[in-house]
Amino acid sequence: MSRLADIFRRNPRFNILAFTVTVLIAVAALEIADLWWRRDNALTNAETRATNLDRVLAEYVAGSFAASDAALIQLQVHGARIGGPGAAKEDWDSILGPARAGLPGIGSLSVCDRDGVITHSTDIVEHPELVSQRIQRFARLLGNENVIAGADCGFGGRTHPQIAWAKLRSLADGAKLATAALW
Repeated sequence: MSRLADIFRRNPRFNILAFTVTVLIAVAALEIADLWWRRDNALTNAETRATNLDRVLAEYVAGSFAASDAALIQLQVHGARIGGPGAAKEDWDSILGPARAGLPGIGSLSVCDRDGVITHSTDIVEHPELVSQRIQRFARLLGNENVIAGADCGFGGRTHPQIAWAKLRSLADGAKLATAALW
């Protein structure tokens, strides 16, 4: 111990160097502790924000679906009351505007009666004239530019592939007939 004490007494440069190194180590330790605390704080704040955004988004989505459900139920009830897609366009006008307003961001509505345009649940191939009549009925109801004929479900596993293709051919031919009649 006396030898180390002699080094400190005889060499002031060593004392200054040792003191400087000690201070730098202490400052570095404090900076590391501060950075670690800031990191933990940032993670905690981020988790809190994420939880709050999750709640806000969940409420927004729930509200959006509730409004959409209400608009669609309103369409269903009104459609049943006036006689479905066979009713006059004027009968539908009173409900389609509010229904579209209740569905913000929705570019289109799929509307069909219980028979649809083509049926995927039976093996009967609809005649193109019948498909054309059904498309024209929807066009009178919704306006020509608002109607796109299509199958609302797949045929896989329900019908033989040849029957499914025949139904789709009938849909295409019926759409051509309806287009010629409407435009």
